[in-house]
Amino acid sequence: FFSSRRRHTRYWRDWSSDVCSSDLPQVPLDQLAPGDAILLNGLSHVGMYIGNGMMIHAPHTGDVVRVVPLSSRGDIVGAVRP
Repeated sequence: FFSSRRRHTRYWRDWSSDVCSSDLPQVPLDQLAPGDAILLNGLSHVGMYIGNGMMIHAPHTGDVVRVVPLSSRGDIVGAVRP
């Protein structure tokens, strides 16, 4: 368990660094399209926009994936279009 968790953490750190330093287009929140990545909580969490003001995300490791309104998250940093 701990070994796979370390790999996951390293992968996430690499992915979030890539997103921040890449040429992925930033998207204003009022122009989101399904599939856009929503960056949350100081870039330590990501969700995916699915349309109609809703996003999908897993609150933390081991939790179930949830569909929530964007308006329920006060920690949105920004969004990018992969």
